[in-house]
Parts: sequence; structure tokens; C-alpha cells
Amino acid sequence: MENNLKDLDELGQNLAKLSGIIDRIKKVGDVISPGNESWANVISDQKDKTDNNVFRVLVMGAFNSGKSSMINALLGERVLPVATLPATAIITELYYSEAKKIVMYPKPGKWQGGDEPFSIPVEDMKKYCLIDNNAEAMAKLDEDTKIIESPFEKMVVYWPLDILKKGVVIIDSPGLDDPYNHDDIAQNYAKKASAIIYLYGKDGMRGGDTAQLQDLNNLGYRSIMMVQTHYDIVLQDLADEDGDPASYVQQTDSNFSRYSDLSKEAFHHVSSRDALTAKKNGDTKLLRESGFEALE
Repeated sequence: MENNLKDLDELGQNLAKLSGIIDRIKKVGDVISPGNESWANVISDQKDKTDNNVFRVLVMGAFNSGKSSMINALLGERVLPVATLPATAIITELYYSEAKKIVMYPKPGKWQGGDEPFSIPVEDMKKYCLIDNNAEAMAKLDEDTKIIESPFEKMVVYWPLDILKKGVVIIDSPGLDDPYNHDDIAQNYAKKASAIIYLYGKDGMRGGDTAQLQDLNNLGYRSIMMVQTHYDIVLQDLADEDGDPASYVQQTDSNFSRYSDLSKEAFHHVSSRDALTAKKNGDTKLLRESGFEALE
């Protein structure tokens, strides 16, 4: 962990340098191409990623790919709600704080309690951030859209997690391919992200995954970490079929490598369930075997 924090110190210094470079590029652009909106938008997007020495890490993936479970394992507690149906309807931002706190940010005019942000207990989180996708709720939706809109813009979780100390912000997004929600919530956040962690489940790469990764590449995003969740289930399936885990990992990582410029060290296969159990019990062996130690 000490080495990780030193790396984050260096990251902050590099972000500050990069911000200065972008400022100089903007001045050059204003001279050689004044009024060029396309140029200005690109510069503005890059500036957003470097201002205030904040490094935004966006967690993306299809619904039920294990995003919330992975973040719970990072936190060492079951904080975010986990469900088998499309669940987390809003963006969740994680910031460092010595005191644990959760704050809800309503959309203007959408929340019955008003527009001001308010704190909630951890145990009440499900009431505010899960999609109501039961049959009765779905029956009330417009047949052409089938969209459930959350009354909240985002949820902010303040937590004493060391990796968040140096300006890193982890962002958990709603599931892509979610039939009850808008994909553009995550995609809009991707424009502000410094890096992306893309999660996929035990079934490996699916058509929706490849389409989303290609979309990210088309937007210029190549700093993408690939993380397969539920790897404990994958290992059990491989054992039942006399499969070779090393060959499986090699093939899977090879399939995804075309979408990322990061090295093979950025490709991980983890069991969030085992990692969370290991942290709760102080089991260093299980944590290592879960794949989470390497990921962190």
C-alpha cells in the first residue's frame, strides 16, 4: 500500500503538469484556429480530466456484471446494494473521508423531499438507489420507452479507503444494456474519466461488451482495465470440464486486448465474494487467491 500511495503522489504531480500543457495548447489553438468549436470541445474534455489533480476511475459493464460487488470488496464492507436484476439506477461517486457518510443529490424538481442534497444511513441505501423493476412498476411505463428514471442525479459515498486519499475518485455506473434505464448516464461520465475499469461476468465476452468497448475506443478511450468477476464460478466450471485455467485466462485476455492499450497486468480475474470474505476475516491467503490483491 505504501508503494501505491507513492505512485498516486507521482500521478498527482503528472496531472498538474498535464493541466499546464493543455492550457498552453488551448492558447495555441485560439491563435491558429479561433472559433473552432470542435477543437475547443476536445480541449475542454481533456481539461476536465486533469483539473484539481483528480483522477476519475469509471467502473463500467453490463448489468449483473458485478460492479457493485467489486466496489464492496474494495471497501471491505457490503455497502452498495447487490441484486440479480438491474439494480443501481444512479451514478455513485466514492471519495475519501475519515468519517463514513452517504449523500444523495436529487434532480431538480424530481424528488418529493426537495432539491437539496441530504445524508442517509448506509442501511437505507436500497430505498434510494435501486430501480423499482417489479411487474407493477413496469406496467405503468410508456410502451415505447420502458424507461425508469431515478429522481436522483447521483449518490456520493465518503469512505476511509486509502486509495482514495490522493485525489482518486471511483465512480460506479448503472449497468449498460439495462432494459429499464439509459445507457447514456455511464457514457456521459466516460467523457470525464481518466481511466475505465470494464467488468464482464463469468460467461466471458458477449456481443454487448464488444459493442460498448468499440464505442469507447471510437471516443478515443484506450486506457481500459479489463476485470472478469465471478472467477470462482469460472474455476469451478473449468474443473468440472477438465479445463485449463491458464489457457482460459490467456484466451480471454487476448480477446479483450484489442480494446485496450494497457499491458497484460491490467487484465484481472477476480472473485469479489471471496475478497470481501477475506477482508472481513483477515484471511490474506484467500485475498490473494481471489485475485483482488493483484487488482488493488
